This record gives sequence, structure tokens and C-alpha cells, in this order.
Amino acid sequence: MNFGAVLQVATVISLLCLAYPASGSVKIAIIQYEYQDADSVGVDADRAEDFVRQAAGNGAKLVILPETCFYRYEPWEQNGVTMLDLANNFTPLMERFSALADELDISLVIGLREPSGDADKQVYNTGLFFAPDGSILRKQRKIAPSNKEKAWTKAGNPDVFETPHGRMALMICKTAKTGQWSVYNDADLDLFILIAGDDDATSFNRFGDICKAGNCYGVLANQMKPGKDMKGNSAWGYPDGKVTFLGDGEKIFYNTFLIPDGGSPLSGQIIVDPDNPSWLVYNKDNNDDGELDPFFLCGPGDPEGFLYRGKLNDDGTRDGDQMELINKLKANGGNCIYLMTVRTHGGDAASGAGKSPEIYPDAKHNPWIGQDPANGLNQKILDQWETWFTEMDNNGIVIFFFIYDDAINIGSRFGWRLDDSGDLHFKEREYIQALVNRFKHHKHLIWCVMEEGQEIGENWQKHVSKIAEAIQQADDHHHVIAAHQLGGNVFYHADDPNIQQFAVQTDGDKVKTLDDMHNWMLEAWNNAAGRYNVNMSEDSNHKELNDDAMRKRNWAIAMAGAYVMAIGMDILETPVEQLQDCRRLQQFFESTDFNRMSPHDELRYGGTQYVLANPGSSYIVYASKPSDNVGLRDMIPGAYNLKWFDCVTGNTVMQESKIIESGDQTWSKPAEMGDEVAVYVSLLVQ
Repeated sequence: MNFGAVLQVATVISLLCLAYPASGSVKIAIIQYEYQDADSVGVDADRAEDFVRQAAGNGAKLVILPETCFYRYEPWEQNGVTMLDLANNFTPLMERFSALADELDISLVIGLREPSGDADKQVYNTGLFFAPDGSILRKQRKIAPSNKEKAWTKAGNPDVFETPHGRMALMICKTAKTGQWSVYNDADLDLFILIAGDDDATSFNRFGDICKAGNCYGVLANQMKPGKDMKGNSAWGYPDGKVTFLGDGEKIFYNTFLIPDGGSPLSGQIIVDPDNPSWLVYNKDNNDDGELDPFFLCGPGDPEGFLYRGKLNDDGTRDGDQMELINKLKANGGNCIYLMTVRTHGGDAASGAGKSPEIYPDAKHNPWIGQDPANGLNQKILDQWETWFTEMDNNGIVIFFFIYDDAINIGSRFGWRLDDSGDLHFKEREYIQALVNRFKHHKHLIWCVMEEGQEIGENWQKHVSKIAEAIQQADDHHHVIAAHQLGGNVFYHADDPNIQQFAVQTDGDKVKTLDDMHNWMLEAWNNAAGRYNVNMSEDSNHKELNDDAMRKRNWAIAMAGAYVMAIGMDILETPVEQLQDCRRLQQFFESTDFNRMSPHDELRYGGTQYVLANPGSSYIVYASKPSDNVGLRDMIPGAYNLKWFDCVTGNTVMQESKIIESGDQTWSKPAEMGDEVAVYVSLLVQ
């Protein structure tokens, strides 16, 4: 990251900080720290970092260290070392703990000494709030220095600030014993943070009043001084004014508060369009038009066993062709891989090994130590997955991540039945969230609960919902969560708040022809009614098609308002031309504002076959049959840009500022275009 910018208080965490209202609960850690070296910061900075890593490893998302965390509190000079000498370490320490927050993906509060630049009062007593990307959301200087600090500490000013975990205030030590805390009475806080360096924090008898007045939770993190018999007594505060003092010496304390969960998408991540859940977007605005850039998915719906290709090594890793497959997509196109994490216990591991032993020489297709979920995850396996996923992510290839294969009855196979209150078995939740926490940092990632969800067993709909809920709770970046079913275009989790994509499996006999496929997917679009997006992820007819038919089928699906993944497109044997066709379709769609459109075949005219439209503003028309023209009905008069696209070759012809009259209109196809074309028609802003 750029540390030169880290001193700036971040006003926008991401493009979507308002699109994703924060909710839920956050695990918080107080590190009640005992400093060791009064005349240096080196060993204490190392120790403090170790404590932060331990807290993050135990699941804390907000970690709070005390006032002047690893400095002596007084005097000004000792053994020839002044407080300014210690404060001159501020910039490298700031950079160090900023990078630590970024690395661990946590929010972090720490108290440091900072040079003030003032000739008389030469230091600030400063608290820093780092966001999970390492940016500083608040630099709070102590408002009311202690009597011993007043001679050399410059005062600061109070303020409220927004964080991934809601609206907060940060105070330092004695300030909370003064009337100055009353500025937060009507501040609508989610959390009040007090960092202190007191002999015993029970002296902060106004801490509970602050929480009650602000109707918020509170955290009090206290510093320990070496060689004293102190209990520290950091504390938790509650909206009703109750305070729990924690006692003990140097220690990490944990609690979970019902405050915003801190979720925010990563820059460039694939997310649900906040303005239109029917489509997905990238969390970025590369063309500076003030809108998030549209994302289109088109590529392989195979190989399901991607993670388990190749000879099994003693440590559980594979000597397979995974990087070769990724490189083929990088070179040619197809921006996804449909893959499973568990293919045993009823899944397709055995059949895969039987049919293709040269690719799958064994049926040990799960990530557990010794193939037993009771043993926990094999970290060597996950490390290898991370290598492949990183290469995919860096090249815009979506990790379409299924937790389970089909035909796995979770209750009978693993004993992971829903409990009496309808919640996941704790072992299943632990497994799912461990996977999510390991891989959620990837931007090109879509979670999918299970292939053919009905086969999960008893209470399948509830079980699928609970798995999605567990994913959502662990994934603070709001990745898309999909659910997959047996054949049909009616989604059984249409109103589930944690599921945003329907991964469709066709009823093959109903969708044999191009128009059958298109019209069946139009039904899926209409059934969605704007509540979720549709991914045609498993159409059995796909694997029977030649290059020409495959391309046209993909366009027919896209023009019905759906993403497309082609079953049987296993990458290894997939013709390069099919992958290139996927890339051409993706790139054309992403050059438009298709995420503002919906299917409008009733507007087709002339040689046009299918239409997506935001009527009166922009259109995509498609024609796969020989014709001299394409057209649209009910045009609004104005100047339009027409971008002609040859779906076979990728050639493009631009016709700018073309005047179009009202009513039904056709446009002659440019000579450079072949028989199969798409045209992006967009009204120029007057």
C-alpha cells in the first residue's frame, strides 16, 4: 500500500460503503498490554504485534490496544531518553501497524506518541483507528492531558467518525473523567472506545454513563505498567450503562457486540449491482462515469474435479494440470471455472476416477486430513488451492466455489444434521467458515452452496439457507452467494436474503432448440422479478454442441438476461474457438450498460432476433440469421451511437451520432459484418 497517503483520514472506504448497510455482530479483542522497555519501543512493538496476530487468529475483527501502548507514561526524560525521542518513532510505527491491519484484514486501534512540531509542547498523545485496508479513519489526539503530561503534550479536538463497524468516538484516558465526553451524548454512536494507561481502570467511573448517554456499546483498553501488582481492569460497556471490569494482568479479552459487521467489498471485486440485483458489477469505476462497471460471466461449467486432478502426493497436494488449464483460459477466454471442494461421501469422486483414471487416479476428493472431516482441514491442500486461486483471481477468472458436490446427504454422511433450533451443526459451520475465511480475500469469487441442493437430504431448503447464512456471516466482503438445484427455472430460495444468484440446471428436453433455450430462460428471468440474478450453469445440451452452435446458444442465454457457464466445457479438450467466443461475448457485454437492461423481445424489428433494453436510453439487439438489417420498434427520436459487433470474429464498426427518427426503425448492416451480429444502440445525452 502507499504509506504516503496513510495519514489521510479515509472518507470513503469503498464505492459501496453506502450500498451495503452494515449489520450483524463483530468479535472485538482488548489487548491489556504490559510494556517491558521504558526507554525504547522495539521489543514492545514486536510483542504488541504478536498479540494482535493472536487476536486476529482467534477471529477478532476489531482489535484495541491501550493508550501509549508500549511506551512509558512518564517522565519526560529518563536515562537520557526523552518522550520526544520515543515519539520520533511514530511514522515507522504507524506504517508498521497500518500494514498489519491490512495484512490481517482487521480494524485496529493503537495509542502512540506523535511529534507535534510545537516548540513548547512537543508531542501528542495519539490514538489511531486503522481500517481493514490499513487506511487511517481517525487520528484522535488526547483532549485533556494528565497533569504530568500538560507541560509537554499538545491537546487535540473531539470528533465522531465512520468505520466499517459503524459510527464511533475515540477518547484517551483522563478525557473520559472530564465533562468533555458529553459532546457525544447525541452522536448516534455504535461504539465508544476509551484507551487508557491507568493503574486501575475502575477509576473511570463515568465510562458507563458515556455508554448510556450515547446508547452504545463501549470498550475500555488499559495499559499495564511493569512491576506493579495491578489488575488492569479493562472493561466492556453496554447501552444500559452496565460495565464489566475484567481484572487480570496482561491478557487478551474477547467479546462479541451487536454492532455493524464491518463488511465492505474489495476494490475491483465482483458484487451484486446495488441498483439492480438482476446483474453483477465490479466494485470499481474504470471509465469514471460515476457508475460501477458491469460484469459478465461466460465460460467453462467444468471441470468439477478441478481441485483433484493429478497424482496424489503424500501431503495431500496434487501433481496435476491445473495451471495448464488456467493458462489456457488466460490465453483464450472463458472467465470462470466450476469446481467442487467435497466430491466424496456420495459425490462424483468415484465415478470420475472410474471414467478418467488418467486425470483422477484416486477418489480422495476432499480437503480433510486423512479424508475424515473429524480431523480438520489439511492446510497443505488449502495452500495449493490458494496458488491456483491467486492465478485465477489475478487474471479475472471467477472461482465458482461449490462447498459440496451433488448426492451428498449431509446429515447421514457426516452426522451434521440441523439442531433442534434449526441451526447448522457446529462442526459444519466451523468447516464452512474456515473455507470462507481462508479464501474470501479473492475478488473474482462466487460461493455456491451445493450442486443439486435437493440432494442434501432432510430439510434441504432450510439446510441450504443455513449454509448460505454461515457463508454470509464469515464473509465480510459480501461476495455473491449462489444456490443450485435440480432441473427447473423456478428458484426455491428466491427470497432468501443471503442468496443472490440462482445457478440453473435445465430440464434438457425442454430446451433443445435455440429459441426454446432463450424462451425458457426468459421464464427464469420473469420468475426472478429482480430479486436475484440468473446463471445458466448446467445445460446438458451444451456439451453436445459444435463451435457455431455453442456460441449461438450462449448468446441466446445472455440475451434472455442470464449469465452462462457451459457444462462439458472442461478446458482441456475444449476447442480454443469456443473459449475465444466466450471472451468476445464477455467483452462486448462489458462495453455496454447491459446491467441497466432487461429482456424486451417485443421491441425486435427487421432482422433482429432478441433484444435487451433500457427503453428510451440503450439497447442490445442480436441476430444470428442472415439479414441485411436489424431494427427496433418504438424508438424515441434522437442522436444515437451504434456499435456493431461481429459475434464470430469480434470485428467492430462504430456509427456515431446517428440520427434516428421515432417509431419502428431498421439499420443496414455494415459490409464488414457477417451474418451473426450484435448492436449496442445508445442515446446520446442532449
